Amino acid sequence: MEDPEVPEKYAELARKWLEGTATPAEQREYDEWFAETGGDGVMIPGDRGDSDEAYRNRLFAQISGRLRNEGRHRPLWFRAAVAASVSIVLLSAGGYFYWKKQQGTSKGTIAATSPGEIYFAGNRATLELADGSELALQEIADGTRTEQDGAVFSKEEDKVVYQNKGTGAETSAYNVLRVPRGGQFHVVLADGTRAWLNSESSLRFPVAFTGAAREVELSGEAYFEVAKSRNGNASVPFRVRVGGRETVEVLGTHFNIMAYAAEKAIRTTLIEGSVSVSRPGSARGVILKPLQESIYSDGSYHVRSDVDPGEAVSWKEGIIRYQGADIPTIMRQIERWYNVEVAYEGPVPQRSFNGGISRSSSLSQILKILEINDIHVRAEGRRLVVLP
Repeated sequence: MEDPEVPEKYAELARKWLEGTATPAEQREYDEWFAETGGDGVMIPGDRGDSDEAYRNRLFAQISGRLRNEGRHRPLWFRAAVAASVSIVLLSAGGYFYWKKQQGTSKGTIAATSPGEIYFAGNRATLELADGSELALQEIADGTRTEQDGAVFSKEEDKVVYQNKGTGAETSAYNVLRVPRGGQFHVVLADGTRAWLNSESSLRFPVAFTGAAREVELSGEAYFEVAKSRNGNASVPFRVRVGGRETVEVLGTHFNIMAYAAEKAIRTTLIEGSVSVSRPGSARGVILKPLQESIYSDGSYHVRSDVDPGEAVSWKEGIIRYQGADIPTIMRQIERWYNVEVAYEGPVPQRSFNGGISRSSSLSQILKILEINDIHVRAEGRRLVVLP
């Protein structure tokens, strides 16, 4: 373990730097340490006045600005190390620790890796057509168009886009978008509704919507931006069925559903608009208002108010944020994002965390931060063993 006084020392240097009281020698000491560690292990003081994001941005701006002013005197590796580093916080009993994130790569791309490094795979998905055939979307050239059952879809970088040809397509023609572990993908349905799928998730949907309702089936996690639709004078509801356990009904709204089989609860988080959440066959549902979240577990609902929307949907931008998450919750997300298996050797450490991780970090970087926070993991290829 590192000396606990070391991160406290650099936290104090960071504070003095941002307050304008750090001496040139203290600035040099801090930014040299920052470059050597890649930003890993930096502690943010808990009594700072601004937000995590503002603090992080100010700190990075000061470091990068200093490099621009003194760049001619710094070796190339130093400038590259700082310019490539932006961070996300993980809170433990000892304070905030930064998790390194590569900057300058587009969403879904893979940073250059050293042999044996494991990274998030990026935009990967398979599309099962109505006839049972499957397409590996990451292998299809952008702009490719396909027609089927009264609809046409095209592949566009990180998404597949459907359009209704208006030829009376039957709702029995369904496609299934499947995103594997380590992947993500985005689909624009024929009615204009957008759905972003997280790792290890699938969405079954009609290639064109007709009739009095629009229905899709979700497994895993997805964020929806539902387009409004009308049939004559009547609004056409949009329903998401979750594995026979729950139905979410909306007209036009933005919301997230997390319904992995491995998780104990189904979480539906409303960002804007209104949704009704109910169990199949139940006449009674829970009506959510913006920034409310329904948690369905053990046959009953609990509603949280004033939720942080970033906690629910930041995964869409490549970040997972936690509030009071235990170690198994964090490790299950690591399983899905990095396509690894997690086992436990002995009792599971009873600890909880706030903060987040970036999926542009390598798995070894994630494990390094876990180690700093006294979570000890033995890596055996794609198998991780959490130690007591």
